[in-house]
Amino acid sequence: MTIGTKDKLLSAAKRRYTEVRIDELDATFRIQSLNGREISKFAAKFTGGNVDENSIEQLASLLAMTLVDEAGNLLIAT
Repeated sequence: MTIGTKDKLLSAAKRRYTEVRIDELDATFRIQSLNGREISKFAAKFTGGNVDENSIEQLASLLAMTLVDEAGNLLIAT
């Protein structure tokens, strides 16, 4: 077993992306994973950090924080 390095740790924490095709829009969108700070920022927007999965506002906020272009730039400013 070897001792991990900062580079090894950071390489495991790289952003992940997935592409979602929406046929009705004839478009494919790229969605990125959130890091810990972004997840905390998202949760802090709501009372006591409790996330209500049925809230349209919460889901829209999450989408705005993860929808990116090919270069990783946010498509919707938050």
